[in-house]
Amino acid sequence: PAAINRNINDSVSVSGGIGPYTYQWTRISGSSDIDCTDPNSDATQFRWLGSFGGPPRLSGWICQVTDSANETTSTGVIRAAYASD
Repeated sequence: PAAINRNINDSVSVSGGIGPYTYQWTRISGSSDIDCTDPNSDATQFRWLGSFGGPPRLSGWICQVTDSANETTSTGVIRAAYASD
């Protein structure tokens, strides 16, 4: 099987609300072999945790942002995908 060692970067930016903000990246679907390097930051990398062959592996993520007034909002679904090379 091919080893996967590339990362996918993503970040969110916030406007409005009352800073400072907290961030929570959460996997909502797909492969548990894809994780994120910093689930409590405005920027993270998604990474594959192993080697595999076969069809692409997918996972869906959202980032929930909470401001200091405890108001929350979330991103749309962000898709991370890895395929054998």
